[in-house]
Amino acid sequence: MEPPVILIADWSEVPPITLIYIKGKHELHLESLYTAIKSLSTHPGRGFSSICGTPTQPDRPGHACSGVFLNHFWNLFACIIDYVADFAIHDNAVTQSVWFHLVDVLQVEASKLPHEFWTPGLRICTHARVFMLEFEQSLQLFCHMVTGIKVPSPSMDKLIRPTFPMGDNLVFCGSGWKTGLKPWQQFLYNESPGFDVPEADRVLVEDDGFSRYLEGKEIVKRQHVPLGALAIVHKHTERSRNIAKRLALDRGEERDEETILEEFDQHALKISGSFSYPSLHGRTAYVQHMYPGPLHNGTPIRYSGYADPSNIDEHPDLYLLDECVGDHKGHDAFMHPYGDEFHMWTVTTLREQAPPGEADASAAPLGDLTDMFDDWTYKEGETKSYVPKVINP
Repeated sequence: MEPPVILIADWSEVPPITLIYIKGKHELHLESLYTAIKSLSTHPGRGFSSICGTPTQPDRPGHACSGVFLNHFWNLFACIIDYVADFAIHDNAVTQSVWFHLVDVLQVEASKLPHEFWTPGLRICTHARVFMLEFEQSLQLFCHMVTGIKVPSPSMDKLIRPTFPMGDNLVFCGSGWKTGLKPWQQFLYNESPGFDVPEADRVLVEDDGFSRYLEGKEIVKRQHVPLGALAIVHKHTERSRNIAKRLALDRGEERDEETILEEFDQHALKISGSFSYPSLHGRTAYVQHMYPGPLHNGTPIRYSGYADPSNIDEHPDLYLLDECVGDHKGHDAFMHPYGDEFHMWTVTTLREQAPPGEADASAAPLGDLTDMFDDWTYKEGETKSYVPKVINP
């Protein structure tokens, strides 16, 4: 008989955080595991490359990762795999995202080890090639266990991707990617994790008025919204605009067509041009059109024409299904209105700069608007548990 799954959560927190997982003799403790993964960088057996000294700092000779460190590293990754296998389906979404975050932390720690075997002249561990191969396979196993798909198709949205190079030919997505979020969901959080095009390579359109809004204000957060995500809203807005014009004319209103449409546009979503609006927290949000430079490797790519014209993909995602329906209806392939430029909104939230020594009492706590799971802390009190400073996007 299969032993029952027992989850013990801290219900003093909102939302509750699951701390202990039990299935028969198998136990996982989130707090101790989180601490162990976060402290990998200070493990005495962790390897590092040699560093040339400075006039004030002596040379630091490098050394390889010890067997104790490697066993510790893989045991921690095995705990995450065990969680996905036995407990993830029974857990709440908030704590699930904590475990996804731990995968990101492991990727960061693995990227700092002296394992770049493809870089000539660099002193590395003798096990570097094997470690990178096994780490890549572990990420694939994790993805397979979460999605249930052993070999995902190239077009499928992946919940986990390498965030650093693991070989001379492996494609990676950059350090901003958040495990557990599909590509389009990466855009919903502050600075859009996964969209790691630097500020210098972002081209802002119609930016003349932004400097005026910045006067006496500070930036709270910045998000990016692909215009493709607004296509349906834009289409419904255009239809509603035409309906408003027809209704006004059919009723014989005295106002002319220009006045009617001007009043409608004041309350409708503006797709083109820059504009500002008050946020739900009473702050100023400024919207600009932006597209990333085409030469940066983090620029989102939109292919031309159909992605699967022969319908041979055995695991089509929603985009391919929509494409297939459009093909059977006789529609042409989707063409981005801006051509090869992947246009999006950059939404910058501003707040008034409070006088020195005074807090912005009228605004929501700044923690609610910052990055997700960037900082964690022990809760003060008799019992200790890991509590995320930031939960909401």
